[in-house]
Amino acid sequence: MIYDEKGQFDRAMSDLNEAVRLNPKWAEGLVERALIAIDMKQPERALADADQALRLDPKMAQAYYARGSARASAGQADLAFADLNECIRLDPKLGRAYVKRAILATARGDYASATTDLDEAIRLSPESAVAYLNRGVALERQRRFDKALADYLEVIRLDPKLAIAHYDAGGMYRELRRFDQSLASFSEAIRLNPSDAQAYMDRGVVRYLMNQFDEAIADYNEAIRLRPQHALTYFNGGSAYRKKGQNEQAIADYKKALELNPDLEVVKTKLLELGVRTL
Repeated sequence: MIYDEKGQFDRAMSDLNEAVRLNPKWAEGLVERALIAIDMKQPERALADADQALRLDPKMAQAYYARGSARASAGQADLAFADLNECIRLDPKLGRAYVKRAILATARGDYASATTDLDEAIRLSPESAVAYLNRGVALERQRRFDKALADYLEVIRLDPKLAIAHYDAGGMYRELRRFDQSLASFSEAIRLNPSDAQAYMDRGVVRYLMNQFDEAIADYNEAIRLRPQHALTYFNGGSAYRKKGQNEQAIADYKKALELNPDLEVVKTKLLELGVRTL
C-alpha cells in the first residue's frame, strides 16, 4: 500500500474497501484500513475495523496498535493506553507503539515515562524523525533544553524540510540565549512554512530581545495579519512600540490585546504605567 503515504487517502480507502469485500477475514487489510481512517479523522470507523481485526486474530499486535490509535484520536486516553500496552506486550519491537504511547504520556504530563518510551523507540528505529521530535518535546517540558535541542537538530538532519523541527530548535536556542541561532532557526521555519503566525511572533520575540525593535514590530504585524485574533501578539507589539518611545501606538496595541483577552492582567499593568486606566 503506497497511496496513503502520498496523502491519497480516498483512493487507498477505495482499494482496501474492495479488498476487504473480497476477503472479509483479511485482518491485516482491516488494520490498514483502520490506520487510513485515523489519518482521515474518522476514529469511529477505524475503531470498528480494529475491533473486527481483533475478533479475527486476538493476538495481533498491529490491531491493538490501530485500536489504541483510534481511541487516542477519539479522546479515550485510558483505553488507548491499555491497547498500546497490550500491543507492546505482544510485539516489544514495534517502535511506533512506543511513540504513540509516549505522545499520550506527554499529553497527561508524564514526561519521564514519555522519554523512556521514546528512548526505546529510538533504539529500535534510530532513523525515526518522529521519535526524536516527540522526545524533544518531552525533554523540553522537563526544561532539559540542551538535550531537547540535540533531538530537534537530529530531526533536522533526518528531515531538513520539516518546518516544525526548525521552529522547535529556534525555541530551544532562545531558552539557551543563543539568539543568533534562534533567529536563523525561526527564519528557516518561516521559509519552509510562510503561513505560520506563531513562528513570526516567536521570531519577533527574539528580535525584541536583541533590541531589533523595528524588525520585531514587522514580525508581529505579519503574525497579526495571519492570525488577527491573537491577544499576545498585540501585547508584544505594544511592548516593542513602547521601547521605541511610540507610546500612542503602544497604547493602541495594548488596548487591542485587552479587547481580545480581558483577563490579561499584565496588559492592564502596562496601560496603567502609561497613564491609561481600565475597568
